[in-house]
Amino acid sequence: MSGIAEEVAMGSYQYRVGETVECLLDVFTRYAAPGDYKILGLLPEREGQRHYRIKSPLETHERVMMESLLRRTSSSAHAAFAP
Repeated sequence: MSGIAEEVAMGSYQYRVGETVECLLDVFTRYAAPGDYKILGLLPEREGQRHYRIKSPLETHERVMMESLLRRTSSSAHAAFAP
């Protein structure tokens, strides 16, 4: 294993593909759609931050977001690691 696969296996990413999160308000997210986003993919670390591909059902495009600007939603807390 190498790269992202190894980091995922070691549990270093806070969120998993398919999990539901929300974006914290920030200068980068002020134009983001409100509400929940689904994690679509894990991206390599950049500038000391892990990044994720996310998508809102309210937008037609995907976003790339730093881990520090995401928060697990209460609805995903129990479903995040379901088989």
